[in-house]
Amino acid sequence: MKKIFFLLFLFLLLIKLSNAQSWSLISQLPSPNPNINSISVVDANVIWVACDLGYVFRSTDGGGSWELKNGGLPAGQNLYGISAVDNTNCWVGTVNGAIYHTSDGGSSWTQQIIVSGSFINGINMYDTNNGVYIGDPTGSGQPYQFRYTTDGGANWNLAASAPIAGNEFGVINAWDWTDQNHYWMGSANLTANATSANVYYTSTGFTGTFMTTSIAGTGGSAGLYYQAVGFVDNMHGIVASNGNNIMRTTDGGVTWQPTSLPPGVTTFAAININAIKSGTNEIRLTLNDISGLYMMFLTTDLGATWTQETIPPEATANGVQHMRFLSSNLGFGGCGLGYIIKYTGIVPVELTSFTASVNENGNVVLDWATATETNNHMFEIERKAEQGEYFTIGYVNGAGTTTETQNYSYTDKTAETGKYFYRLKQIDFDGRFTYSDEVEVDVIGLLAFYLEQNYPNPFNPTTIINYSVPKAGNVKLSVFNTVGEEIAVLINGYSEAGRFNVTFDASNLPSGVYFYKLQSANTVQTKKMMLLK
Repeated sequence: MKKIFFLLFLFLLLIKLSNAQSWSLISQLPSPNPNINSISVVDANVIWVACDLGYVFRSTDGGGSWELKNGGLPAGQNLYGISAVDNTNCWVGTVNGAIYHTSDGGSSWTQQIIVSGSFINGINMYDTNNGVYIGDPTGSGQPYQFRYTTDGGANWNLAASAPIAGNEFGVINAWDWTDQNHYWMGSANLTANATSANVYYTSTGFTGTFMTTSIAGTGGSAGLYYQAVGFVDNMHGIVASNGNNIMRTTDGGVTWQPTSLPPGVTTFAAININAIKSGTNEIRLTLNDISGLYMMFLTTDLGATWTQETIPPEATANGVQHMRFLSSNLGFGGCGLGYIIKYTGIVPVELTSFTASVNENGNVVLDWATATETNNHMFEIERKAEQGEYFTIGYVNGAGTTTETQNYSYTDKTAETGKYFYRLKQIDFDGRFTYSDEVEVDVIGLLAFYLEQNYPNPFNPTTIINYSVPKAGNVKLSVFNTVGEEIAVLINGYSEAGRFNVTFDASNLPSGVYFYKLQSANTVQTKKMMLLK
């Protein structure tokens, strides 16, 4: 049996001002108050938790109240790993290696897969179709159950390069990721007094290659478990063990070095790590020290220094088993006996919207608004390419302190064709700063009214037609035979500016020459194509 140590273009962000950073107790799950093993935070209102004894609960008011949502789940089986994408779609794992899915808010659940002898350690769904889970190997010499889905879990595919286990298994919630390509997973070496344990990682996703690093540590009679993992970006992260070890990496997990221990702590078992990926470098570690009490520590320098955070007495006594954060200013933790705690940080500016769009000149226009501001000196605008790092491209002055709505705009005229990410660094007059979440935009350059040659050509029986329109308006794309008869209308209606493509299926037409015509306002372009059957 496994030994468990208790371990876009538009998005809106509304953050209320808070007088102090704090963790507070907000509720307790209904009777029988089961231990919470994993938590999934969809947004500030929708939260799901997986618990002991087959219980799943959902909150739609930010954790204030909870509804039992375990209809159809196996009774009495502890649940580990949970991921929800909205109020209705959620996936949860069991101690017996099964994944269940609900699409009706938990009223009913359907088993999607079961791997006998495995154990679900974590699930992450990016949307209703794409996701991954990590599970234990079924035994020594067997592959870890690192599986992925592209169809909502109808099929869970074993990663082709899933690592083969030795005398080890995975650990609950002992993993982290920065995107769909970069993952890191801790493991437990079951050898008594082990002096190392593996961390597995990939930079090419679950369909790519997994790599292994053996990390030194101090194991006890049950072995050495690296059971807490957190990364702030693709290069920088921390792992911690059940044997007083905290290690850090600056090269994506290839090499690891010891960090400083939190103040006043010498003998402890790590429980969970959460790393914020917004540029603040915040990593939180929960641990259980030799006294049996649970503690929370924060580092922003990869463990060189640690600051203890005060958590409610219920969390101190029963442990924070799993944390999930929406931003550096809002997070939730699930505890033993069903306690739910919430983190609220200092927010000097109440950001109500942040948008990115491309104008008709091919420039990126950033717009954002604030409801209130406190001590706001400026916004620093940062940009990165899809495979690059953030750097500063400009500044916009803030409004100081105000309770009136403020609207801001910045135009980036330097972005060339490609995909970019933007974020705001809000800076106070005293030098303190916070980052917004990022927005994504795809710059496709200056557009012209253009109809491209179909591909392939000749074709049988389908071909793709690409075209671009520089301004929004009515667009018609149609196909004619050699005597001028219109035989197909592929597009006819309002279109935004941009580049588009459409597939033409000529299955019902005889071989021969055909013409296709693009019309918009007073502009027309026509090209010829050939169907050969």
